[in-house]
Parts: sequence; structure tokens; C-alpha cells
Amino acid sequence: MIQFPQYAFEGRFNTNTQSLCSLAAGFKCSVFGLAQQIYLQPSATVTSSSFSITLSKLVNAAYSIQYITKTFTLFTVVSNKVNALGTATLLKFTQPSNNVSAIITSIDSIYGGDSGINYYFSFQLNSYLPETGKISVFFPTIFQSLYSVNSQCFLRSDSQTLIGSQAYCSIINSYQLVIVPNGVLLSSSQPYYFTVTNITNPNFNLSSYKFSIYTYYTNDVYQPLIISQSTFSSPIITPITVKTCNFALDLSLTNPNIPASYVMKLTCPSTIKSASRLKVYLSWNPSTSNGTCDAESSILFSPACNIVNEYNGTTKLTLLSIWLRQISAQKPVVITGTIPNGIQGTYTLNATISYN
Repeated sequence: MIQFPQYAFEGRFNTNTQSLCSLAAGFKCSVFGLAQQIYLQPSATVTSSSFSITLSKLVNAAYSIQYITKTFTLFTVVSNKVNALGTATLLKFTQPSNNVSAIITSIDSIYGGDSGINYYFSFQLNSYLPETGKISVFFPTIFQSLYSVNSQCFLRSDSQTLIGSQAYCSIINSYQLVIVPNGVLLSSSQPYYFTVTNITNPNFNLSSYKFSIYTYYTNDVYQPLIISQSTFSSPIITPITVKTCNFALDLSLTNPNIPASYVMKLTCPSTIKSASRLKVYLSWNPSTSNGTCDAESSILFSPACNIVNEYNGTTKLTLLSIWLRQISAQKPVVITGTIPNGIQGTYTLNATISYN
């Protein structure tokens, strides 16, 4: 009797015993697929000296076993009792295939930095996947975390209907989603479709970045038995260059040592996204308290402006940090405030807007 390791022998496909067992005439060979055993019964007594057995046309394990020692148990049974036991090992048993394939069929926007974008995917197994298996897709890490942008994953309605309501798609970490058939045997030749929502396009050329797709023999988180794996191309993204905005400052007076009020006005050629951060680098010493500047509620994302410090190497930089709501192109962002100690010389102001 030969006992194969768990999952390593696809017994359900190894049923042709005539071609499987190449033995002396009169030997009986039986396959017990569920038990992952092959039973050999000689037609006559076998001496205690060693002899060879050839098993041909075995179907390899449906998943990869790489550089892991697998033990095969061999034992003899006489009068329904085990009277001899031995083992054999293999270090490298089978490699994953590259049968599975996937593509991104379309995306809602091709422009770098755009957020809230839906990505539409298609995949095809091209090989057997057990009802208890799963499919997993990995995003390149140049993308923002799927968790941080609140992305969701779902099967397209026609694919959901085809597979059944029990199947589902779920995001399980920052860059990985899984599609779980949940008891359904998927077709190996049928394309299936799913959508991932709320993606933020990286503002980069993505031609050197690849998505990857894996199929697994089981849905066990702790025993990821890979059947097949491959990569597929990222979408074509058009990077958007940094835009130049118009920035102006008006002062109520320029007398030294007398508090002065100011009005800052920033006008940009394109829409400013909600939750963008405006940083105004100051060359005067402002009050250290919050709320030293103000704006209309339709402009501020957070309740008030804050005075914060940044360091460029060892150089301390003081700035106003202002979180903005979405502001349409050419609409001025107007910020008002005071310079507590008045004008003490010539000042230079710089401002940046960023969106993460």
C-alpha cells in the first residue's frame, strides 16, 4: 500500500489503473482517490529482497510544492495487519502553472492623481479550481492602500449570476483581494468579471508595474497551496504635472510694530480636490495659537488654520497649514489673518497644495 501526502495525489483523476500500475502479470492494482492511496496485491508471494514498482501516468498535485519535503508512506498488510512500514521523501514535487490569466478591461479615469476611480477586471482560470479554492489578486504597492481609500470589491452582476450568490469578492489587506467560489465549481474556460471601487490613480507611468493573480487549492489562510500564478499589466496612466497657481497677499498697513491684517488669495487653473492641504510658508513670526487665520466655511475642510513647524534639514520652517474643501477651477481661495508684531522688513511667501 502506498499512502500519498495530503492533497499531493489527485486520486479523482487517477482512475485508469491499467495504465497507472506497470507490474508483473497478475498483479492487482486499485486506486482509492479519497484516501489518497494506491493498493497493490501481488499474484504470488514476494520475497523479502527489494523489488521495484513503477507507477506511470500519475496526475501531479494540483498545487505547487516547492522545496518542502513531502513524505510518502509504504506499508505491507498481511492478514489485515500491517507487518512492515517504510517511507520515501521528495524535496521538490511540483511547480505552479501559469495558466490563470487576467486583464484590466477599463478604468474610469486615465489621469494620475484622480481618486474615486473604478477599476474593471476580467480573469480566466484555464485550469481546475476546487470548490473550496480561491482566487487572489495583488495590486502593486505603488498604489495607495485599498483600506485607506475605502475600496470595495464585487463580482459583476452577470458573473455573480453565473457563479451564484454564495460566491463573493473581498479586500483582505492593503493590496490584496480574494474571490471565493464558496462551494461552486468554476468553469476553467469561462471569463469572469469583477470591479474594485474608489481607487486613487498613482501619478506615475505604470508601465513597469505589474498586478499579479494567484489561484489556490484551498481557502485556508494558513496553508496557501498555489495552483497557478501569473502577472498582468497595469492600466495606462497619464501623469499630471505640478500646476502653477496665482498667489497674492494684501496688507492692511506696513508700519513696523503695529499688528497688521492680511488677505491671501490663491487661484488655481484646475479643481482643488477635497481634503487637499494648503501650506503657506511664512517669513514672519506668527502667533503660536491656532485660529490665526480664517476663511469661508465653504473653503475650509477643517475648522481653522494651524501654525505648524517643519524642518528642512536643521532649518526650521514656520507655516500655515490649511485643509481645503473641493474648490472649482479659477475660484479664489481667500484666507485672512493677522501679523501680530507688524511688518519688520521684506517678506517672501511660498505656498503649496498637495493631495494624498
